[in-house]
Amino acid sequence: MKMIEPGRWSVLSIILILTAALLGLTTVADYGSSWDEQIRREAGEQKLAYYQHLFRGEFDQAREISSRKDKYPGFYDLNLALLRRISPFSDVTTGHAFSLLLGVITVLGAVRLATLLGTTRAGFLAGLVLLLTPSFYGHMFINPKDIPFAFGSVWSIYWIARWLRDWPAPGWKTIGFTGLSIGITLACRIGGLVLICYLGLFILLAWLAGARQKEEQVRYSLKPLLRQILPVAVVVMAGLVILAIYWPSMHANPFARTGETLGAVTQFDWTMPIFFEGQFVPAQDLPWYYILKMFLLKIPVGILALLFAGAGFGIKAISQRERLLPQPADLPRLLLWFAILFPLAYVIVRNSTLYNGIRHLLFLVPLIAVVAGMALDHILVLLSRTRKALRITAVTGMAGYALWIAVTCIRLHPYQYIYYNELAGGIQQGSQKYETDYWGTVYKELTEGLLRHLAEARPSFSHPYVVINMEHVTWLAQPYLPEESSLPIRLVRSQPDEDDYYMASTSWAANQYHKGDPVVEVSRMGVRLGVVKDRRNLSEKERAPVFQNEESE
Repeated sequence: MKMIEPGRWSVLSIILILTAALLGLTTVADYGSSWDEQIRREAGEQKLAYYQHLFRGEFDQAREISSRKDKYPGFYDLNLALLRRISPFSDVTTGHAFSLLLGVITVLGAVRLATLLGTTRAGFLAGLVLLLTPSFYGHMFINPKDIPFAFGSVWSIYWIARWLRDWPAPGWKTIGFTGLSIGITLACRIGGLVLICYLGLFILLAWLAGARQKEEQVRYSLKPLLRQILPVAVVVMAGLVILAIYWPSMHANPFARTGETLGAVTQFDWTMPIFFEGQFVPAQDLPWYYILKMFLLKIPVGILALLFAGAGFGIKAISQRERLLPQPADLPRLLLWFAILFPLAYVIVRNSTLYNGIRHLLFLVPLIAVVAGMALDHILVLLSRTRKALRITAVTGMAGYALWIAVTCIRLHPYQYIYYNELAGGIQQGSQKYETDYWGTVYKELTEGLLRHLAEARPSFSHPYVVINMEHVTWLAQPYLPEESSLPIRLVRSQPDEDDYYMASTSWAANQYHKGDPVVEVSRMGVRLGVVKDRRNLSEKERAPVFQNEESE
């Protein structure tokens, strides 16, 4: 690896990004619809309808839409509504392809950030690490909320870091792209406001570090700080304009709606139970360490080791200085660490309601990959100074580990996001204590398996249609049913009295709710993800929910 020139690492990074995009496009249709996708599609149609009414002069109808409470700005939603009108693919595939695009650009952002803070090799390694993080890779296709936010977040951190690098005179390109990135992040989730706070805080730190370094009097050193007022104002205005475009709900009362929404999303009222440490726990009652434990279990152990190594390298470098206080050149890397640690500390101290593993803080994973890539780059530098046998052994071991993670992703496909590492006992043991397919993407494969069963077994029915009962929302399976069929299929929810089949993922143990003979099962690496049960010949007593029967006994 030492023999590769810096410019060639940039080429390898481009090849890595293009390979990820090509692989994603060839497999995008394999992923099932996730729980929130239908909700986001409907929200996008509402936002598009708002502008259609507005441009036609139908102000009362537009006002009625904007007056509705909408907790989510619509960067993903509105753009998807527009893409649906020109895409030749299904709504689900179009949404997944759009999410994939944002995910790949997020990987590019990690590459650029690691290159800015380290070397071109660190950039390549950061991109590779991110793509080898199964929890992130799987979400790239199915997550209409957190992947767009991660996309905006990593690029915002990149441009703020560029601002700090160019201090005290960032160029207008840097200023413009900082505003654009923060605006897009805000238009994904209102919590992106924190990025403006990051910018202000680190501008202040840059001023303090510069003034101390030059040993100037405060009255003279105020000039660099005052020069930041106009650029910061441009960033704030750009961010708010982009937010306003994608969030019609803001138009009626911008400040009140923003404050109300920010409070609601940081203390989201989620009442469903979460499978954690082998038992179902109400989301509000999860222990304070929930999110920390999920990061420790969902990120591959090798990447965690690189993260801690990166922290160790940084602490060692600071401890060897005469002056421990940060210098101006330290601030971009300090920003990276602050952007990782502050959100974790905030949600723990505020006792925010979190669930579904690391999903709500998925935007931290690209930043973790940047630290890991830079740490691995530093380790390779250290190895280059050792004996050849040790160097070859170490590099071979790291390459073997990367290959093993890649094979794991292939074996889990298209459910990479259910991954658990060795600290959880592996994926199979982890599934016995923690959530797996909490978004119900398995219903695609279950539906397709049931259709094959109907075509091959040709079972008989007492009525001219097939009733499929689901405990989860029916839109998870509906997109995969044929529009026309000689034997129509009716999807119902929580109606077990006259169903022919019961189809359920293992989320919330729904696969255990009702009896029946399994005719379709979906599993990966020993983890059962879903089942379809034949219930046509059950007695009235057998049709009752299993848990109810257990209680009656």
